[in-house]
Amino acid sequence: MEWLLAQGADVVGIDVSPNMLEVAQQRIGDTAVLQLADLEQPMPFLADSSFHVILSSGTLGYVRDWLALFREFSRVLRPGGCVVFSVGHPCSEYTLNETDDYFSTELREYTWRGLGDPIVVPCYRRPFSNILDPIVRAGFFIERMVEPVPTKQFAEVKPEEYAQLMRRPRVLCMRVRKSANGAL
Repeated sequence: MEWLLAQGADVVGIDVSPNMLEVAQQRIGDTAVLQLADLEQPMPFLADSSFHVILSSGTLGYVRDWLALFREFSRVLRPGGCVVFSVGHPCSEYTLNETDDYFSTELREYTWRGLGDPIVVPCYRRPFSNILDPIVRAGFFIERMVEPVPTKQFAEVKPEEYAQLMRRPRVLCMRVRKSANGAL
């Protein structure tokens, strides 16, 4: 958020956690609009065609219904607007979680240890098709997809994890764009 604000962007931050909004408020003060909201629900407080970009780092995995979410993103994005996001990579999510059904979208629980007491959070593991299909059905096209690998500096600090991440990506990053004329 800070970088966007420093570039002169008008920023709206949304989180389902009052604690995370409080942390954001402490960091950025009143320089952005912060809104308590659940991405599983419509966001009537956001006007139609009011955003150029939606950024989401690691949060979409908490949402079960991506088709409804990306339709809502389409509603609030201007024509030609984009969504840039990262999620757990479906291949590593499948192999690390020892599931026997790659093709299902499964609810998992993870313990998040960030601020204060650990919090158990629901997260959905899904196959590639359940990532890509809702995006396309909501009227977006895939502009870029990256499966990042760790840096050489990471190898110096955690060589074993580095070796694993060089063979199996843990994160999937995508940029998807809404058509500029309302059609694909």
